[in-house]
Amino acid sequence: MRHLIKLFVCAVLFVAASSAPFAALSAEEVKTATADQLLARSIAYHDPGGVWGERVVEVTIHGELSDELASRRGVSTTVRHAVIDPIAGRFTVSYQQEGAEVRISVVGDEATVTVGGRSDLSAEELERYGAAPPRPLVLRNYMSYLYGLPMKLRDAGTHLDPEPQRTTFQGEDVWALRVTYDEAVGSDTWYFYLDPETAALVGYRFYHDEAAGDGEYIVLEEMAEDGGLRLPKVRRWYTNQGDTYLATDTLDDLRVVRP
Repeated sequence: MRHLIKLFVCAVLFVAASSAPFAALSAEEVKTATADQLLARSIAYHDPGGVWGERVVEVTIHGELSDELASRRGVSTTVRHAVIDPIAGRFTVSYQQEGAEVRISVVGDEATVTVGGRSDLSAEELERYGAAPPRPLVLRNYMSYLYGLPMKLRDAGTHLDPEPQRTTFQGEDVWALRVTYDEAVGSDTWYFYLDPETAALVGYRFYHDEAAGDGEYIVLEEMAEDGGLRLPKVRRWYTNQGDTYLATDTLDDLRVVRP
């Protein structure tokens, strides 16, 4: 998952451009729908009221790593609480590490970090607690991107192939939207898989080199809902080559803060 970093380095603004309300396509219209129409339908499913980018969104994510990843990182589970505040232009994430609360706040490109309430941290301490630069910006961009899908596919620098593909994902028929990015944003190629009836996201896949078949895919399960926003509750990560299981992220809590 560390290879996702390239995609996020220039995603400084995490306010997604929302589409206008989208009427459901008829069965016949779906057969000839463009990728842009299917994306609009997916956004209408996940964010019908245009909440993303207009309201403060809080998420609590519980992560479970595979045995191999846990061995490399020295931790098997993680819990992160993040607040995405487009009104103030602020992103905050907190988590426990070695018995202390690590709190990271990012506004623009400026990050502040506290560990156990202390802000006078040495470079060694920042590294130890996973908060050394550019980690705060990476976390902000990474989390606001993944938890802002599919709305984030309207962001500048995103290129949606005009023709969707009918294919299968995890043994189910789906629509696939192929997405690439401006070089300054990222070099990976992504495929987003939509339920053919509701256009809900059911998974996605990215390649660093599509011809080589590298990268990872993510299986989505269930939906967490609050304030008119529907986000995938469970994400299971696997390698494209060999289908090796990597990790599971579970959205334990989703809150849309009313103004």
